[in-house]
Amino acid sequence: MIASMIVPREAGAAPNYPKVVRGYIWDSAHSPVNNAQVTVQSVNGTTVIDTQTDTTDATGYYSVTFLVGKWDSNLTNHFDLVATCPSGQDDNSTIAAAGNYQWLNLTFLFEIPEFGGTAGLLLTAGIVGGVAAVAVVWVRRR
Repeated sequence: MIASMIVPREAGAAPNYPKVVRGYIWDSAHSPVNNAQVTVQSVNGTTVIDTQTDTTDATGYYSVTFLVGKWDSNLTNHFDLVATCPSGQDDNSTIAAAGNYQWLNLTFLFEIPEFGGTAGLLLTAGIVGGVAAVAVVWVRRR
């Protein structure tokens, strides 16, 4: 999980402008995750105020908008992000900061098989090494 940059909060009344929460979803190799289903909730304490959804594009980017009254920048308000792809689900959250825009990124902690990974690399290396060993033995016997 990657922490988001937090902008200082404004004191006083609830904001009278919409909030755009946007960010990127990456796999554990830091490659963008295309077509991930993204759900972002505006939460005050433990109460969900509003839920917005989007799907990531080829760069892993998503963007959702919370209307006036559906978010606040007080100490108990935060945004919860859940991203889902065929290989699994992961989440991140951040405190709601003052301002029209806020970034909330997520890096999957697990490896997404479609993009490879350590296990796939080791398996491939083992197969290639085995084929090479058989070829060497076969050539020597000739």
